[in-house]
Amino acid sequence: LMYDGHMKFPETPEVSAEAKDLISRFISAPDVRLGLNGGLDEVMTHPFFAGIAWSELQFSDPPFLPELDSPLDVGYFPSAITEGVEKYTVQSGSFD
Repeated sequence: LMYDGHMKFPETPEVSAEAKDLISRFISAPDVRLGLNGGLDEVMTHPFFAGIAWSELQFSDPPFLPELDSPLDVGYFPSAITEGVEKYTVQSGSFD
């Protein structure tokens, strides 16, 4: 995917200017892509990541820790049966 200057962000949810710039620069042409000139350091110093203590990140608490019943627990994912998710069928080529 390459951004060609025609991507528009939706009005809601509101996306910060820093986030828009980060996303746009990640999907821009390879010769101007974020990280081209400074590698990971260039990405880490982008204004979107202002205030991130990179050296301490591995020691911080995660913002969300799922409670799993087993290693195969998929309870946090929607179920097509219980949550009315439409299912695409290859045979009919349409949604059920």
